[in-house]
Parts: sequence; structure tokens; C-alpha cells
Amino acid sequence: MAISKEELISRLSQIQNEKTPYKISLRGNTLTLELNLADAKWYMLFSKNKLKRVFKVHVMFDETNHTARIESEDFELEWSAGTPLLGDKIGLLPKILFGNFKISLRRGEQYQFEFARGWGIREDLRSAGQVYSYSLNSVAALRQVKDMIRNSGWKIEKSLTTKLGIYSVIFAILLALLVLMLTI
Repeated sequence: MAISKEELISRLSQIQNEKTPYKISLRGNTLTLELNLADAKWYMLFSKNKLKRVFKVHVMFDETNHTARIESEDFELEWSAGTPLLGDKIGLLPKILFGNFKISLRRGEQYQFEFARGWGIREDLRSAGQVYSYSLNSVAALRQVKDMIRNSGWKIEKSLTTKLGIYSVIFAILLALLVLMLTI
């Protein structure tokens, strides 16, 4: 027997613990569990750096059919600005600022294991050491959410993003096979 949506949301809200300090929010029929992995600013010898990393699990509810769709989201923002590490051989370029910028967003049902640590000069410029450290096991996070949903009498369906990803892979494989057949 399936429990109510409100009871399921209440149970999912209990997932938080010290190892996974999720920020939980509800908007309409979507519950979001957000894990802030890294939010750090630091300096290196000739540059200033920033890393922001967030992992989210979105659970969309259909109370009429007692189904839930799960989608994970991985957001990363990384940038650095400063002079080149080695400088210019003739000494003209160190006055010009250089930098790089990277932003990525991945959605769907993702399975990843990751850990990272970074060291540098802290933003207060008074100390140096580890500026961020995180680990992510999305398999365990997704399994915990899915098990709780199934044990509550609800069914799990694939999200639209996951379905589109599967169809895209199938299309790419068929297209590659067609090209291979035409070239033989």
C-alpha cells in the first residue's frame, strides 16, 4: 500500500545526516536534496581561484499514479585569474591579467564516484593549507532515495532527461553503425 505524498516527502526529508548534509527544498511537486560539495576561494602564487560544486537530486511526484521520477544534477563552476605562472620571458606580460573559466552542468541519472582536495593560500592571506575537500558517491545517494521511495509503495519512472539521454545514445550508435556499413 502506497503512503501519501506528504508522508513520503517527510520520510525523504529525514535522509540528512552528518555525512550527507543535504539542504532540502520543496517547490510544487518537486523535492530537491542539495549537497554543497565545495565553495572555496583561494590564492596561488600568481592567481586567485574559486571552485563551487553542487550535487542535487530532484524527485518529481505524481500522487495520482504513486510514481516518482528521479533526476540528478551536477553543477561545477571553477575560475582563476592572474598572471601566467612562468611570466613572459621578456617581462612584458606579467602586468596583464590572464585567467580561465569553466562551468558545467550535467543532468539525468548520473553515477559517479569522486573525491577532491585543494591547497593554497586562504582568502584572508594570513595562512595556507587545505582550502577544500569533498567526496561524492552518487550511487549511494541515489540508491538511498530510490529505496525509500520503493519501500513507501511508490514506483520509480525515468525522468525526461534520462529518457532523452538514452534515446540520444541509441541514435548515435545506430548512426555510427549506418556510417560503418556505408563505408564498407
